[in-house]
Amino acid sequence: MWAEWIAWQLEEAGHRVKIQAWDFSPGGNFVIEMQKAIVECERTVAVFPPNYFLSEFGAAEWAAAFRLDPTGKNEKLIPVRVEACQPPGLLGSIVYIDFVKLDETTARDRLNAGLPTTKPRDSALRAVKEVVGIHVLLTRSVSGDDILHRFLWRVSLAKPTSAPSRF
Repeated sequence: MWAEWIAWQLEEAGHRVKIQAWDFSPGGNFVIEMQKAIVECERTVAVFPPNYFLSEFGAAEWAAAFRLDPTGKNEKLIPVRVEACQPPGLLGSIVYIDFVKLDETTARDRLNAGLPTTKPRDSALRAVKEVVGIHVLLTRSVSGDDILHRFLWRVSLAKPTSAPSRF
């Protein structure tokens, strides 16, 4: 599963991660959890297999990040393409990190190289930026046969100095 693999890589790189598969519990309110993730996080990384574009919820989720930065100047929405597909509409204009046909090591390197970084002016600014995290959403199709990947990630601008942890 791409969501969990990428979340693991980001934790290993020192980012804080919140992922539905790990952090959303049965009986919880999915919409409230999504809202909290969107409000609390700095960036959204949308992971694209072809069926992502068929999801109405996926569209609403990336649109929330796009609304915050429609020109891409602040890199609020960072797509990662995991299978051969062409992002439609507005998504087609956003440069993505491409994992198609990459081995694990190369994909990890490309992920780490593709995330925006900042150069904080002082340690106080760095500390503020370390508290943001990542959100990943993973669901199954109605039939249960095919996995429908709908991922939203929020990534920190700076790596924490302590060991990675989940929210």
